[in-house]
Amino acid sequence: MYPILFQIGPLRIYSYGFFLAVGFFVALQLVLKQTKKVGIDKKVIYDLAFYVLISAILGSRIVHVLFDFGEYINTPWRIFYFWEGGLFFHGGLLAGIFVAIIYIRKKKLNLRQFADWVAPGLAIGYFFGRIGCFFAGCCYGKETHLPWRVVFRHLQSLAPLETPLHPTQLYSALVNFILFLYLWQRKNKPHYPGEIFWQYLIGYSGTRFIIEFLRADERGVIFGLPFTQVLSLFIFLVALFTPHLIISRSARD
Repeated sequence: MYPILFQIGPLRIYSYGFFLAVGFFVALQLVLKQTKKVGIDKKVIYDLAFYVLISAILGSRIVHVLFDFGEYINTPWRIFYFWEGGLFFHGGLLAGIFVAIIYIRKKKLNLRQFADWVAPGLAIGYFFGRIGCFFAGCCYGKETHLPWRVVFRHLQSLAPLETPLHPTQLYSALVNFILFLYLWQRKNKPHYPGEIFWQYLIGYSGTRFIIEFLRADERGVIFGLPFTQVLSLFIFLVALFTPHLIISRSARD
């Protein structure tokens, strides 16, 4: 589509990086909106957002490079070209969660409640990220002749050119926008601490597992399936059963 959103002289604004930035900003505003109601200092949220952003970018990029190392052997400096795409979301998600847990516990905040505040932001942030993928042409789908097929023609697109493909990026964007709407209204109804976050993981990983069947880009294979699909299934099962185990144990105690 349009890997470069616009250019002013030598300055290029890449679509992928732009939409990632928009998604992060929107997600941050949603978290601030919720934490303001309980009197949490803005500085705490900004500091957390900074640490999570850095760790998520590094985590997602490192995993991507490890699975596609052949692409960077001859041009290793391209490892740092984040704006061209190539961020492994699961790597960023896990790295961000790890850093967030450390920071939140250090500040003696309620971890489960914080996770519920963050969950809608993750969904809407992912929505914008997938729009960026669509513009860049990464995470593209298999060939199809369905009426809503898309054809990439820009020479810098990461997708195969002049080939009708499933718009898997838009599939992911749509389901995550719907997931965001659900989580945003669900947070105002009675729920146990952490429930919104677990529901986010179930919704995200479940739909990601299904959409992975339609993707055609190289993602590494394990057990005969793309690694991202196997990991999505693992996260789905953990998110589906862990809350019940926690609640059952709490009831016994």
